[in-house]
Amino acid sequence: MFGEQRSMKICPTCSTGYEDELNFCQQDGTALQTKAVGKTCPKCGKEADDGSKFCHHCGTSLHLSIDASAKQDTTSQTRSRSRVLIGVSATLCVVALLGGALLVYTGKTRELDISTFFGNILPGRKQPSEKDGSLYGRADVAQVVVAEELGFGVTDIGADDVNRRAQLMSDKIVSQLGSLSDLYRQQSQFNPSLMGRITLQLTVAQTGQVTKVEPLDSDFSDSEFKKSITTEASKWRFPETTMGDVKVNCPLLFIPPGIDVASIMKWEQSIGARATEPGVASKEISAAPSTSSSSQKTEIKPPAPPRKAPVAGSYETRRETAVYREPREDSEQVASIAAGIKVNVVAVQGEWLEIRSKVGNPPGFIRKDSATPMAGR
Repeated sequence: MFGEQRSMKICPTCSTGYEDELNFCQQDGTALQTKAVGKTCPKCGKEADDGSKFCHHCGTSLHLSIDASAKQDTTSQTRSRSRVLIGVSATLCVVALLGGALLVYTGKTRELDISTFFGNILPGRKQPSEKDGSLYGRADVAQVVVAEELGFGVTDIGADDVNRRAQLMSDKIVSQLGSLSDLYRQQSQFNPSLMGRITLQLTVAQTGQVTKVEPLDSDFSDSEFKKSITTEASKWRFPETTMGDVKVNCPLLFIPPGIDVASIMKWEQSIGARATEPGVASKEISAAPSTSSSSQKTEIKPPAPPRKAPVAGSYETRRETAVYREPREDSEQVASIAAGIKVNVVAVQGEWLEIRSKVGNPPGFIRKDSATPMAGR
């Protein structure tokens, strides 16, 4: 490079000069010796003295070539650092991708919820709870809520397994409510007043698969909608266990937008409390003790009289209700009766009323809680 001190090789025997790349004389084979050569002018290329600032032949400044060489060296160093930084960044990205893939794979194979490592970062998948206060407010969109306060529980042989704890099972259901919520929102577009409660009993095998879904109670008379709910629930999956099958009672609330969730929950709790037999405490709902000062008098009310068992006779429907061919909700729906209609009950079978029409309508069964006896029947 012009302006830099360079070297060449000389044969000590014949004094022939060679380029620095050669090591032996081509004339006599003698080993060459290195000889320093002074700087060269960047313009005319002639040699100049080491201490000279200007070329003696053309007057060009010799420091300009040195500065240019220094700048080129600085540029080369900067490029080298850039290449190193790019290489390190690429390596870190690859490590992060491999780590994320390993974490997802471990979560799937061991049935772990990886969101617990990072917190609840997925919007729309967090279960409303009293702890964060989101339960006390109005829903912005139609949503499906697991109502643990209304009787959520896990029973049967495998209920003692750590992977069948009630809280874990509830959390797993919440994480899989997306498809069911989408289904409810679609139905709400055609029926904006669609809302209510359904309690599903899931039979979960050791493998974590749902082998059976049975509606225990429901506010919905649309058999197709209830069938769609049970179909979605049958797709849920849970961690594997070794202790046997379990049954999961899962109350679900279907709440349209603009409805206060807390109010619905309290209303459903009050219905559950009224449905409890007198003198028998509910296993799922515990009433908070009332506090009063010593100066206040407590009014003691007499116990409610026992409810009379339903008998045959004339009844009036309390709400729109479906008529089934058999006394079970998975049987064929043969008719639908509007609210406030008089029906003729001929027999009572458990939670079902058998009705016979006096005007030729098809016979069948309706749920006992969907109709009330008429006075003077």
